[in-house]
Amino acid sequence: MILAEVVRVELVDQWWQQVLPLLALAVSLFSVGLTLWFRRQEGPRLKVSLSSSFLVLEDTLDSVSVRMRNVSRASSSMITSVSLRMPDGRSFAYVYPPVPGMVGQLPHTLASGEELSVFFITRELIHSLAQHQEQPEQLRWLQAVVSTGHREFKSKRSKALAVEVRRGATALQQSR
Repeated sequence: MILAEVVRVELVDQWWQQVLPLLALAVSLFSVGLTLWFRRQEGPRLKVSLSSSFLVLEDTLDSVSVRMRNVSRASSSMITSVSLRMPDGRSFAYVYPPVPGMVGQLPHTLASGEELSVFFITRELIHSLAQHQEQPEQLRWLQAVVSTGHREFKSKRSKALAVEVRRGATALQQSR
């Protein structure tokens, strides 16, 4: 009969041998995150805003201004179209500069740091809305959509501008 004793052996490493792989993983994840962030910064990015404005010419014209600013660090963007989107999916498309000689002809290339504003004459928006939408009160918001060769960029939805256009369209319909 063979008697055997069970001998239990524990291998104990130094504390730094357990922490080192975790530290390497953390540095790797940070590196990947930083790389993705820098790539996003280098790619085309437009900041699009929507506001009410006045064009001062021979007459003062109320307008809706769409301002586009290229906030990328090095990329230029070719703006191919600008439109105002409504809740039902339809859009008012920008097709020409409202005033001869104004910059705003599309397509237009925006270099890094440059900006461009295009204007939709509010009176024209009101007439179009009154002609093509039976119930102007359904216009709850307007959103600027700028298309480039890369993708679409959108502004925040503006309820205040929609109210302004909706009131004008309702008044125009009632006067008919």
